[in-house]
Amino acid sequence: MHYVYLIPESPLKKLLYIVSENLIKCFIDGIILFVIAGIILGSSPIEILVCIIARLGFGMLFIAGDVLSQKIFKQVTGKGLLMFLTILALIIIALPGIIGSIIVAIIFDVGTISIIITFVWNVFISFIIIWLCKNILNNIEQNLV
Repeated sequence: MHYVYLIPESPLKKLLYIVSENLIKCFIDGIILFVIAGIILGSSPIEILVCIIARLGFGMLFIAGDVLSQKIFKQVTGKGLLMFLTILALIIIALPGIIGSIIVAIIFDVGTISIIITFVWNVFISFIIIWLCKNILNNIEQNLV
């Protein structure tokens, strides 16, 4: 997607095209990784599916966090500082979903549902971040690929 600026679509659709490419890769990686690991460890199909879903949710969050860091921290020139700020932002963004899943796991004593809650939070906040950063592609110098 190197010529994304030439696509005659809105900035949001262009950003979604870029993000979808990485999400597909995340999903395929999760399937390959967790099916193989699940077979080796003798996990149930539900456990494998939940792991794939969790991988996809956190993959979405990391992609949205990268877009957010490109938008907010574009003036930061040091790669180490940029990486630190991005990871700090991701921890802060993911914390409500993690806390919610821990509370559900403690109250209801079910791990699977708590992972689904984290997934829902990650998807929700990722879409909000992508929507808020939709105009990032108006500046041609941005590099998201």
